[in-house]
Amino acid sequence: MRIGYLFRGFLGDIKLDANGDEVSTPDGNATYSWSIEHECNRRGYKLIPLGPNLDAPAASKEGLGIFDSFSWARRSPSYIRMMQRGWTHLSDRKLPELDLVLVEWRWPIPGRNTPDDRGTPGYQNDLERQREVLLHYSDLGVPIVVWDLDHKLTEEDREVWSLAGVGFHVIETSARPRPGAVRVEPPTVVDDLLQFDIDERQSSWHLGYIGSRYERDQTIDKWIAPIAVPNGHRVKFWGKWEPAAEVRERWPGVDFGSRIGVRGFRDAYSRVSLVPLLAKQSYYECGFVTPRIWEAILFGSIPVGLSEHHGIGQYVDRVADSPEGLFALAREMRTISPLRRRILREEAAHRLSHMDVRHFVDVLERLAGTVDGAVNDSGGQKDREDGKD
Repeated sequence: MRIGYLFRGFLGDIKLDANGDEVSTPDGNATYSWSIEHECNRRGYKLIPLGPNLDAPAASKEGLGIFDSFSWARRSPSYIRMMQRGWTHLSDRKLPELDLVLVEWRWPIPGRNTPDDRGTPGYQNDLERQREVLLHYSDLGVPIVVWDLDHKLTEEDREVWSLAGVGFHVIETSARPRPGAVRVEPPTVVDDLLQFDIDERQSSWHLGYIGSRYERDQTIDKWIAPIAVPNGHRVKFWGKWEPAAEVRERWPGVDFGSRIGVRGFRDAYSRVSLVPLLAKQSYYECGFVTPRIWEAILFGSIPVGLSEHHGIGQYVDRVADSPEGLFALAREMRTISPLRRRILREEAAHRLSHMDVRHFVDVLERLAGTVDGAVNDSGGQKDREDGKD
């Protein structure tokens, strides 16, 4: 089976633009996309990238060293195979013969990717490419799976594409998926989660988080502000927390660090006792989860859930029911022996067996044979000619 994968993200540990300058963007694809290709390859499928190779500048500078931070033996071969099977300087324009298409959903961001932004500095053609891919493969009758990673696919989006005669399945990482969506988990290779040992030194902070401010103010006000004490070494945040003066005034007890890439994850996570699963309120309401659950374990810490997060008990043993309870859990974790912390981290990893990428690809296999239940399962689809694997 030939699977097209449309995503826009970096797979390596460092992110450089065409001029060789470091860029500041999210690191999500670096932690999970390789696992999808790895599992597809293990099953004898060919995963073909449909978007640009953003890692080319870094790879030309450092070679396969851009995958050194974790799982090098799996990530680097995955990148090589994607290079061989699809990535050229025109790969983001090609429309190869496929049996299934997986699309990471993109949405309009004014100033970056809308029609009004064309021709401006920093313009990205991700929406334009998404439209091209959806229309082309829908016309051929190729099953399309839209992965709504950020909970941004709206009912209006569904209606617009239905009117265009485009049918697709929707998958999302929610314990309570929206109508018409199929539940999946953020994929990883669970066997790789314990590749690093814990740092046996006492952690520098009770609680730590890597991520951005994006729609999380209410959560920080409720769960972190009451327990964050200035100079108390209780809470450390790394990421895009802006405006800097405003966030420091609003949450003076939080130690704000700079944005870090994948290469800094291990050093950061291993220095905190627990990683609270902070998210925007809509994520909590529907039980939406992200790779941060297993990222925390992979890089040396243990995740802790918050009680308002629907279904979070399916993923973690520790769930705080109040800010004070959250701090108590972190304080306890900070004082136990390294051996006990190692055991608890191993238990946390074993609890996530259902997040293994095998289950994610199982869902893709089930959806590959039919478009029943898609956004529009009746109009505008042509019979597709048989292709070759």
